[in-house]
Order: sequence, then C-alpha cells, then structure tokens
Amino acid sequence: MDSPAGNYVPLRVHSHHSLLRGTATVADLCRAAASRGCEALALTDTNSVGGAVSFWEEAQAAGLRPILGAEICPANEPPATLLVRNPDGWRRLNHILTARLGNPSFSLAMALREDRAGLVVLASDPGLLAHLARASGCQSLYVALPRHGPRQGLLAFARGSGLPAVAAPPVFFVDPQDHPLHRLLRAIDLNTRLSRLPASQVAPPLSWLMSPTEIQKAFVDCPEAVAQTARLARDCALSRPPWGEAVFPRFRHLSDEKALAELRRKCETGMARRYTRITHAHRRRLEHDHPKVTKALERIMEENTAGDPMSLLRWTNKSTARIAEQLTRQNHPISADTVGRRVREMGYSLQVNAKTLEGSSPPERDAQFRYINRQVKKQITRREPVLSIDTKKKERVGAFKNSGKVYRPKGKPYQVNVYDYP
Repeated sequence: MDSPAGNYVPLRVHSHHSLLRGTATVADLCRAAASRGCEALALTDTNSVGGAVSFWEEAQAAGLRPILGAEICPANEPPATLLVRNPDGWRRLNHILTARLGNPSFSLAMALREDRAGLVVLASDPGLLAHLARASGCQSLYVALPRHGPRQGLLAFARGSGLPAVAAPPVFFVDPQDHPLHRLLRAIDLNTRLSRLPASQVAPPLSWLMSPTEIQKAFVDCPEAVAQTARLARDCALSRPPWGEAVFPRFRHLSDEKALAELRRKCETGMARRYTRITHAHRRRLEHDHPKVTKALERIMEENTAGDPMSLLRWTNKSTARIAEQLTRQNHPISADTVGRRVREMGYSLQVNAKTLEGSSPPERDAQFRYINRQVKKQITRREPVLSIDTKKKERVGAFKNSGKVYRPKGKPYQVNVYDYP
C-alpha cells in the first residue's frame, strides 16, 4: 500500500495567477513543495491556466512532476477542479475555460456532461458529482475532501456512491503568516474594508501549503484519501507539455509584426490610463519575455555577428525586422521594436564593417563569416585549438618584395625580384 506521508501530492493549488486570491508565485510554490518533501505538484488557478508554462518549467527545475489543471468557478454553480490527464484533456480544459469566461450563462455541469474526456474532476459538491455520474459514469470523478470543516458527510457520500475520496485541501498561500495578505487581496477584489469581508469570500487560515507529514496528521481519519493523491498524480503525469508549438493568432489580416505592434500600442494606452506616472518597473513588466526568447535571440545574434572571427564582437549586420521575423518563425512572436530594445540591453549595436569603404561587400561575405563561426564552434566543442588568420593587406605572391621579417640563416636572405611589377 502507498505510504500517505511519503506520497501526498497537493492537487488544488492556487498561485498569484488566481488574481486577487493566491499570494505566491509559481516559483515560490514549487520551491516550497520540493523543500517540504512533495514529489509532484498541481497548479489549479481560478478560471485560468495563465501560469501553466512557467509552472511547468519551475516544477521541473525544482525536481517536481508538474500536474496541470484549473479550478472552474461558475457564477451560479458550485466550483470544481479539473486536472489534465492527456493532451485531449488540455484542449478540453481550455475549451471549458473559454466558455466560462465568454458565456454569461455558462454551466459547468452541462459542459462536463457534454465532454470530459482526458479530465479528472475533483469536487466537494455531491449534487454535481451525482449528476455527472448519472450522465456519463463514475470514471475520473473524485470527492474532494477539505482540510477544514466537517467532512463526514462527504465521506458518507463517497462510500454510498462508490466514488473515491481524495485529500484535496485548497492552497492559496505558502505559509500561515501569508493569510493576512490573502485577506487584503480579497478586500481589494471586492472593493470593501477588511472588517467587512464576508467569510464566504475568504479562504480559511489553514489554506497554506502543508507538508506530507502535516497532511497525514490532518487526515488521520481517512489515510486512504491521502494515498489517493499519489495515484491521481501518476494518472495525470505528462511526459511533455501538452500545448505543443505556439500558434500566434491572426488579427484583422495583420501580419505577426503589425499585430504585435498593435498589441503593444494598446498595452501602452492602457498602462497610461491605469498609472499616473509610468516608471521603469512598469515598462519592464510590459516588456517581460520568456527566457527562451532571450536564448533564441542570443543564438541568432551569435550566428550573425560580423567582423573579426577571433573575437566575440557585440555587433551585427542583421536588421531588427529580420531578427523578429526569424524569432517568429521559431514560435517566439516578437516585434522589431522589442528586438531593438532587447539587443541593446544585451550590448549589441547595428554597424557595418569599415573595410567596405574599399568597395561594395560581396554577397558571399555574410555566408563566409557564418561558415567560419560554425567551424570555430565545432572545433571548440571538440576541445581543439582554433587558429584564425586575417590578412590586413594585399601582398604579391611569388618572388616579390614583401614587408616583414622571417628567420633565415645569417647572410642568406630570400632572393626576390628587383622590381615589384611583372
């Protein structure tokens, strides 16, 4: 039998992507879960998968198996947590989220009754679970047991219905002392004072990220529900992210670059309307990009550096428009303006080789430097020495006078023609 303490997996976890509810970043949650002995972690933000990409990377960096999902909170129905089992479940989850955010009369029960393929449903409402069990069977339905409040009624329902119970206390902050911050966020969201916050709109003080040992003590009356979390985590383990390649949407027949420019214009307009004074921090937030974009940009810049192949010159002969186009083809949509700002931050400047004053640069020049750059990288990877020879002057080949000295036996210089012309 699974050991509850050693295999507990938090399955209903909210980050700050649960706007004005969760208090912690995905990085903070992943580090805390790993340090407290968890082997996997689910991210189930309220009506959002906005943190899924960063969560996947932060969880793997912390040595955790990431589990994707979301808590769906309809306007007039009890909420439920949906966990993703496979790529089909990821697509279905996004369809449900789109319907929830775009349809005022959205019904979670109806959406799940129509299709819940690839999804695991965790709910603390017996009515919703019974409805779904009658409509499409009991598979992948679980009774979610909270950490706080009486749960004997839910355990009785689980035994009577044949649905497995799972220990799934909701998590909205990392440590107990973060509860006041959560209350402050809720007051801001509801536009009310702390003293007037409705208890139903605030997570209980126990909604922090507990360790497996602490959960075992909290669920001492139902250890099987704790062990069930590990089995669910294995069932929802994905070997790779389910979102595949990024597909940049089309807007009013605009090109990718023009669409990004329009998006930036709208963001700047909204930022100016929201803040009386736009600071450097605001602009950094607006221009924040994924680390993969920076790495991809660095690779492009390295491949297109002009000049001396012996040194790592920080200048390029490729335009920002062409770099933006290349990044977009690599599934990193970005505008030329943003590329210009990023390369300047990286220490590059756009220049031309001064030697082109001798004449027009041949079209093969760029290809030559790319070839040299590839060969240098290949040799360095093999830990082989690289010798770069760059002639600075045209010299006659043959028995002609050339400047410079070489070692020869004393009194026996090289014999050359008196005249340098043929």
